Amino acid sequence: MNITWYDKNNDSFALETTSNCQLTNKMLSNENDETKECINIVFGQESYLNSFFNCLKGMQNNFDGLNFRIGVVNKVSKIEFMEANIIESSVIYIGGNEEEEKYLSVFNESANLIANRCQGKYKTIGFQRHLTNEIHPLSISLSELRKDFSLAESSLRAAKAIFFNKSSVRVQESNSSYSRITGLDIYECCQLLRYCGLSTEHDFLFINGEEKQNNNDIWDMITTVVWYYLEGRTFKTIDDSTDNINTYLVESPLFKDAITFYKSEKTNRWWFLSPENGKKVPCSENDYLNLSKGDFPDILLSHSVIQS
Repeated sequence: MNITWYDKNNDSFALETTSNCQLTNKMLSNENDETKECINIVFGQESYLNSFFNCLKGMQNNFDGLNFRIGVVNKVSKIEFMEANIIESSVIYIGGNEEEEKYLSVFNESANLIANRCQGKYKTIGFQRHLTNEIHPLSISLSELRKDFSLAESSLRAAKAIFFNKSSVRVQESNSSYSRITGLDIYECCQLLRYCGLSTEHDFLFINGEEKQNNNDIWDMITTVVWYYLEGRTFKTIDDSTDNINTYLVESPLFKDAITFYKSEKTNRWWFLSPENGKKVPCSENDYLNLSKGDFPDILLSHSVIQS
């Protein structure tokens, strides 16, 4: 893949945007510390990069445990880059509509969307029923999300790739020409992106920065949600230790053996062991409670073969 990587010593980058911002200087420092996770922030065009860093000013650097690389995909190799199906570890890609469609075709059903419309084959968070014809059975509508926000946490934590579309945020707060008067507010949006960052399953976040007309106001929202995503990344391994992990067994007539659930006392996150392959699968407390009452949660159905 042909990417121009930027740092504070690159003369082609506008240094005036970096002089008084610790976070910007952190992102452009190109630290080489293999003990820290490296986040590659890649832009589909240079104008996105400039808008992003202009709005990054004043934000706090709480990410000493992360490394960053900042890059722009060269126009001549953009299609080749997108169709290579090779995604570097921990990529935030900020691109346009065409790139979003191509990357969705790379990840297919393993992608999770945050958008105001639900596409049939993709799990979608925050979709609005009056804008949607096809609904993936594991999607979460805006009203369902507000009733139980933990549903989104477990779904996003299990996603291989996450696509955040500005359309999911109401226009009063997104300033986007693709948004409507109904949608997520900025606080819900930041919480969802923090959940995305906490995921140990995915390494690819796509954010759509394209607009129908020039509009710099949206970049304040984009940089804010990226900040909360990065905050999540700093805590994604907090539950790796078995300390403070509680185990629960739930009997079900649908399975020969009890289903094993785990809960972290540090983060209150839940998992269950798949009866099919024994892997830990992110879930919510409600999934545990529903199975305990005799109901069969959709998340368990999607990861299980019922044993007769």
